[in-house]
Amino acid sequence: VGAGANVIYPEHTRALVSLSRGGSDAAIMREFDMASREFVDDGFALPEAKSGFSWVDPDTLLIGTDVGDGSLTESGYPRIVKRWHRRQPVQEAETVFEGSASDVIVATGVDRTPGFERTVLRRALDFFNDQVYELRDDELIRIDAPTDASIRSEEHTSELQSHHDL
Repeated sequence: VGAGANVIYPEHTRALVSLSRGGSDAAIMREFDMASREFVDDGFALPEAKSGFSWVDPDTLLIGTDVGDGSLTESGYPRIVKRWHRRQPVQEAETVFEGSASDVIVATGVDRTPGFERTVLRRALDFFNDQVYELRDDELIRIDAPTDASIRSEEHTSELQSHHDL
C-alpha cells in the first residue's frame, strides 16, 4: 500500500516513497526518480520499519529508523535522528538528535523553501506534549513554547504531526 511520498523541494526531481504491508505504520522506503518514473538503483532505501525522513539536499537525508539496539522508543518508533549521506551505510550516519526510550517518537522536518530554510526536530514526550527544537548550523536550539502547542506548516505537518494520531 502506498504510505506517502516526500518530494524534494524546490527541485521536484526525486521522491522518497513509503510502501507498507496492508497499510501498517511500518513501511519500506525507496528513492524514486520523478522524470524517469522509476525507483533509483542504489538510491536511498530503508527496510521495513516505522521510519521518518526528510530531504536536507539531493544527497543527504535526516532519518529516524530502526538502526539496531536502542534506536527505537518503547512504542517502536524512532528515538534517534541521523544525518545520512548518499552511498553511506545507514549504520554509519551521524546522530544529530536523541530522545528518550520513554518518548512516543522523535521526528524531524526540513523546510527547503528558499529564504525560509530550517530544520525542526520534535520529541513527543507523550501524545499531547512535545519538545521542539530548531537545528541551526549543527546547533540545537530549544523553541520556547508550551509543550502542548503544535507545529503547523505545509512542509512539516505530515512529518511532524502524523504521529499524534497514533
